[in-house]
Amino acid sequence: MKDKLITWLLLRILNKLEIIMVTQADEVLALQALAAQLSKALTEIMNALSNQPNATPELVQAVDALKPIAQALDDLNPDPVV
Repeated sequence: MKDKLITWLLLRILNKLEIIMVTQADEVLALQALAAQLSKALTEIMNALSNQPNATPELVQAVDALKPIAQALDDLNPDPVV
């Protein structure tokens, strides 16, 4: 009886761990998609800036709005200490 209980508990723990790992994998994919989207937006804005000798205030504001978002995403994964 005790062995069956231990086996059942271990299976439940393994099931929960699998759910956690799947959830983390989903979050990684979501973060990668968001990073790609932000990178695309930044590229488009930087291209617009380079094609205009005098950036409009709206364009400068858009770039400034992306900077803290990019920094926050960068901060999610600490840089390795060398």
